[in-house]
Amino acid sequence: MDTSDELLEELDRERQRLAAEATDLAGRLTAARQEAAGRFAEEVTVELGGLAMPHARIEVAVVPREIGPDGADEVELRLRAHPVPRRCPCSAAPRVASCPA
Repeated sequence: MDTSDELLEELDRERQRLAAEATDLAGRLTAARQEAAGRFAEEVTVELGGLAMPHARIEVAVVPREIGPDGADEVELRLRAHPVPRRCPCSAAPRVASCPA
């Protein structure tokens, strides 16, 4: 294997190019997810009304994070089942009474 300085520099440039491309693509995906999140939340909220949950609301939080093996976004569904000021992650819904404000 050729480990000359030229080859190492070439590989480093390629790594930087690919990292920049991944960052750009991840940013576009984050923007698309954030846009879709609002529509999704509105449509699910309408459906909840049809399930005799007229005060229930769903929010979708899309938070960008560092690119890793699980992607570059953290997506959380938040359920407000009653007209109270707090929202809980859906993962906490079975224990809403203990959901922090």
